[in-house]
Amino acid sequence: MKRENLTYTFVILLTSTILMIINGIVIIQDNAPKVVSSFQKENFTGIWNSQMFWGRIVFGIPSLVEGGLAYFWLLLVAVLLIITIRVGMRPKMQKRYGLWIVVLSLLSIPIGGGFYLGAIIGAIVGLYAREFPKPFEETFVGKIVSVLMGNSKILESLSKNPKNLQMSAMTVILVAVVGGFGSCLYVFNLSHIYPAGSFNATAASRILLQGSLYVGVPFYTSVIASISIGILKWLILSALVYLLGVKLLGSDAGFGTTSSVLAFVFVPEILFIFMPVMFPIEPYLSQAWQFMLIPVSWPLILYYITHLWSLFILVLAVEKMLDVTRGKAFGTALLVAIPYFITNYLILNPILGTPGFRIEFTSISSQMILFLSSIALSVAAFLGAFKKE
Repeated sequence: MKRENLTYTFVILLTSTILMIINGIVIIQDNAPKVVSSFQKENFTGIWNSQMFWGRIVFGIPSLVEGGLAYFWLLLVAVLLIITIRVGMRPKMQKRYGLWIVVLSLLSIPIGGGFYLGAIIGAIVGLYAREFPKPFEETFVGKIVSVLMGNSKILESLSKNPKNLQMSAMTVILVAVVGGFGSCLYVFNLSHIYPAGSFNATAASRILLQGSLYVGVPFYTSVIASISIGILKWLILSALVYLLGVKLLGSDAGFGTTSSVLAFVFVPEILFIFMPVMFPIEPYLSQAWQFMLIPVSWPLILYYITHLWSLFILVLAVEKMLDVTRGKAFGTALLVAIPYFITNYLILNPILGTPGFRIEFTSISSQMILFLSSIALSVAAFLGAFKKE
C-alpha cells in the first residue's frame, strides 16, 4: 500500500478521535449528554402540545456519563489517541490494532461518539485496518461503503465470484444486527411512552427531554430475532430475482451468484441505527402526517431513504448480474419489488410479528399498494422486463 494512503488513513482516524475528545469534554462540562432540540420550552407539556415540529438529538447516554463516569469513557478515547499516534508512526502496525480501534471507537458512544460521526469513521477505519494491506475497495467494509456509493464494479466482481457467499451472509447478518439494534431500540422506547395503549408522560419526558433510553430483555431478544428476519428477506429476494430475472430473461447466473450479489441490496438498512438518535413529538413519533398522499414521520423518512437506496442498488445488481441495459434492469427490479413487498410487508410481517419498526397497512393503503403495483408492472413491461434479449 502506498505511503500516502497510510498517511490519509492516519489523518482520518486522528480527526475522528479529536471529535470524540471534543464531544467528551462538552459532556464533562455539562455533566450530562448534549441534547440539541428544535426549540426550547419551559416544560414537557408545552413541547408535547406544540403545533410546530419538535425533535431532539442527543449525544451521549445519561446513565453512563453522570457522576463523573464520563471521565472513564474519555480515558478510553485517550488510549485510542495513543494507538492512532502509533499507527501514524508505524503504519504496518495498524492490522494489529484494527480490532482495538473498532472497540474503542464504539466505546466512545456513551460520551457521544464524537457527535456519532467520530465513532462511525473510527469503526470503519478499524475494520479496514484489520485487512491491511489490502486496498480499501477489496476489504469487507470497503465493499459495503463502495456499494452504498453506487460503485457497480464491486457488484460486477461479486457476480463473477460465487465464492463470496460467506461474505454475503456476513453482510446480511451485520446489517440485520446494526439496523435491527436501532429500529428495535426506537420501538422499545416507544412502548414505554405508550404502554398497553396508554400514555406515560414520565417516560416520554425522560426520553424526549433528557435523552434517556430504556433497554431490557425484550429489546435484546428482538435484536437477535432480526438476524433470522434479515436472512429470510435475503432468501426471498434472491428467489424472486432468480425466478423473475435470471430464468425469465434466460440468464445463466446461478442461485449462489444471485444471492451473493443481492446481499448487498440490504446494506442501506444499516441506517436504521440512527432511528433512536432522534425522538420527535407526534405525529412524527409513531403516527404520520400526510404530505400530499405520502405519510411522513421520522421512522418513515428513514424507511423511504433506505428502500429507495436499496432499489437503486438492486437495479445496479441486476444490470451487472444479467448483463442487460440500465432501463431493463430497472424494469426487472420493479417486477421483483412488487411480490417482494407484498410477501414481506403484507404477509410475513403480520404473521411473524417482525421485531423493530414495521408499517401497518389499512384497507385504504392496501388499495393504494395495488394501484402503485399496477403502474410498476406497466412500467416493467414497457422497459422489457418480460422480454428475452
